[in-house]
Amino acid sequence: MTEFKIRAWYTGPSAREFTCTVEKETRQIMEIRVPSNRSSLLLWTDYPTIYNARKKKGAKWQIKEGSFDVSTLEKRRLLNNIFSALEGAIKTYLDGKRQQELGFQ
Repeated sequence: MTEFKIRAWYTGPSAREFTCTVEKETRQIMEIRVPSNRSSLLLWTDYPTIYNARKKKGAKWQIKEGSFDVSTLEKRRLLNNIFSALEGAIKTYLDGKRQQELGFQ
């Protein structure tokens, strides 16, 4: 099972570290579990589709399980930082996977 360690900033200079687990992976989508103190979120993204097609548009994200209160600006920024950090981690993961398929590693 694939895991990503990401850092997302909440307020100020301090960052929270999350260990995210990929629960479902295809060439079109990924479902990623992001744990927190009280519960967890299951996030869905179409980033692999965009990556494989080499498109420049932004990835779509959905919360499939759990809930996230976005009532304050800081919480919205945290969720956006989680999405951005996950996109970076997924890109690095897919780059390595592509290099293995091509026989570079």
